[in-house]
Order: sequence, then C-alpha cells, then structure tokens
Amino acid sequence: MLLIPLKSIIIVNRFKKYEILNNKMINLYRKTALIEGVSYLILLFIAMPLKYFLNIPDAVKYFGWIHGILFLVFFVFLVIASIKYHWGLIRIAIYLLASVLPFIPFLLDKKLEKEYPQ
Repeated sequence: MLLIPLKSIIIVNRFKKYEILNNKMINLYRKTALIEGVSYLILLFIAMPLKYFLNIPDAVKYFGWIHGILFLVFFVFLVIASIKYHWGLIRIAIYLLASVLPFIPFLLDKKLEKEYPQ
C-alpha cells in the first residue's frame, strides 16, 4: 500500500489551482487582444471604406467608439498581464505597437499560446 501524506496532496492541489488562475489571466488577455484586433480590422476595412467611398460616416462613428472602448480594455489587461507575468518594457511596447498594426495581434496570439499552454 502506497501512503501519500495529506500535506503533499494539498500542496499539489494549491499549485494546480494557481496554475488554473494563472491561465485564466493570460486567456482573458489573449481574448481581449483578439477581439480588439478584429474591431480594428472592421474599422479599417469596412467602416473607413463606407465613410470615404459610400459617404456613410456613421459607420466610422460607431465602430470607432466600439474600437476605442475595446482598446482601453485591452490596455488595462495588458498592464495587468505585464505586472502578473513580469513582462519587460520592450515586450509591452511590442504589444502596444502590434495593437495598431493590422493582423499582427493574431501572430502574437499564436506566440502567447505556445508560451503559456493551457
């Protein structure tokens, strides 16, 4: 019969709980970054052409507001994630720069997925 001390089971369970909480934050950041990236693409490739080619300025007005709010949420989660995971200033600057370049947030998401597996 194999006896495992109760204390070691509690420590393992606490570690798994911490790991789950740790993954929740990175998943929340990744989802927010992806949603913000999609809103930026909608703003650039749907709303802007509607405004300038079809003279429908309301598209930019509404998608601009949505994108602005999502960018603020993204920025808050970036700050929280950078503190939690001890990201350096260069990495934070890269993520901020990537958020204003089309399609780059999706590439960085793949990198984060490899770095923080579920």
